[in-house]
Amino acid sequence: MANKEKRIMVDMSATIIHHGHIRLLKKASKYGKVIVGLTSDKEIKSKKGYTPELAFKYRKEVLEAIKYVDEVVVTPWLLTDETLEKYNIDLLVHGSDNSNEIAKDKLLVFPRTQGISSTDIRKRACEIIKVKENNVYDIWNEVKKETNNQTKKRSFEERDIIYIKMGKNIGFEQDGKGNEFLRPILVYKKFNSDQFIGFAMTSQKPKEQNMKYYYKLKDNSYIILSQVRTYSAKRMSHIIGKISKQKFNNIKEKFYKLVTPSELRGGPYSGNM
Repeated sequence: MANKEKRIMVDMSATIIHHGHIRLLKKASKYGKVIVGLTSDKEIKSKKGYTPELAFKYRKEVLEAIKYVDEVVVTPWLLTDETLEKYNIDLLVHGSDNSNEIAKDKLLVFPRTQGISSTDIRKRACEIIKVKENNVYDIWNEVKKETNNQTKKRSFEERDIIYIKMGKNIGFEQDGKGNEFLRPILVYKKFNSDQFIGFAMTSQKPKEQNMKYYYKLKDNSYIILSQVRTYSAKRMSHIIGKISKQKFNNIKEKFYKLVTPSELRGGPYSGNM
């Protein structure tokens, strides 16, 4: 029977909580009231070299919801006798990876749960993401083959907003969404019925410092001026709208200023943009 008058500390980072943590907390609860000493975000960044997946306040919220936990306090990476004294701790419970310099009469070490750790889960998650990304590329390659083989002609004009099969791309390049990898595009310059230059669009609001690379159509619609490229009309799915001449001219002017050095603006080619 636990002595609820005793205060038992379990220190952890709890960046990714798993059954090993739960088992340790359950064992600790048999000795008294469980106070989790939770490592701060700054300490994790300093000692492990990365920012935790969940910020301190969210890790704290998760731990407080566990029935074996009575209290959560912030503690440094390594605990000392002074830390225990600060929180009136009678006993520190830890897994077998303990490296805290605590008096032995105040330290109780349990074996770690075999086959599980936050690091292992993190590695598995990264592997799953890699596999998923590769699968997405495989799916897109099949869609791309079908798209390349289609012969149906679709009409479009400058200022049209159309859905095209954007696909799965590299790095910061915009991707399409859904089974056909679709993304809205503003037709900027039509060369002929088979080819045009277009701007990718997004519904995600850009950061304020990046707004020079965007043109806001409305609250949930932005033209990405830095994402301009030539498209084949074969990628086209369907027209979803058309912007006004005034907005189109505003976009042209902003794009011209973005890509043209200031000393060349107003030159012989400026009127053709």
